[in-house]
Amino acid sequence: MCWKKDKLTISRVIYEVSWSIRTSNDAHVRAMNFLSVEKFLVAACSYSEIFSFLV
Repeated sequence: MCWKKDKLTISRVIYEVSWSIRTSNDAHVRAMNFLSVEKFLVAACSYSEIFSFLV
């Protein structure tokens, strides 16, 4: 899986999300932050797999 190739990026995203969750009091904002990052990771993973086939 492509996430293993990019552990630094994944850990950076997780750190930023956890920081925003700790600093945000609004549950809706916390949920939106988590969902947007999850979608971003899935998209990045699928794109990198597509490009690995092309290259």
